[in-house]
Amino acid sequence: MSSKNALNRPLFRNWSIARRLTLLYAGSSFLMLVLATTYLYWSLVDNLKWEDSAFLSDEIQEFRRFLNKRPIDKDLLAYEIQIEPAASKFIKYYVRLLDNQGRVLLETPRMADVLPVASFPAAIATTEIPTRGTAWKSGAGESYLLMSALAQVNMKEIAPQILQVALDVSMDEAAR
Repeated sequence: MSSKNALNRPLFRNWSIARRLTLLYAGSSFLMLVLATTYLYWSLVDNLKWEDSAFLSDEIQEFRRFLNKRPIDKDLLAYEIQIEPAASKFIKYYVRLLDNQGRVLLETPRMADVLPVASFPAAIATTEIPTRGTAWKSGAGESYLLMSALAQVNMKEIAPQILQVALDVSMDEAAR
């Protein structure tokens, strides 16, 4: 066999069958590991987004029920909007209640400094259940998920009020 023919043959044909199988198994294992990791990563990201939106949706539904069943209990409403979100250790969220003219009635302390009223999407109808939040970045670079919805107050003389709820998702963004 001439040296010219040996140079034209692919390198892997000179390898033993054990060496070729080892390379094939290692390559396919690596590819499967990369595909599985990519799938799990995107599943985690989607799950985080879904959980964040579900949290905001639950908060809106809870405040809608409260305003419908106990509209006169202003002290408890103030506690639910001003104290409870501010006291939360692990979840940083904000709640704002506006009248039908867009005037702030109650809000979580320092919410106006971080989240202007105009940054929220248009409020959905009282009969709709919110499903997806709107992503928004503050001037300081913090990421928030925002939802806004109308809430019917159980008093005939009061028009539906606007609920604005925001969740700080900066930690989720850092994990991505």
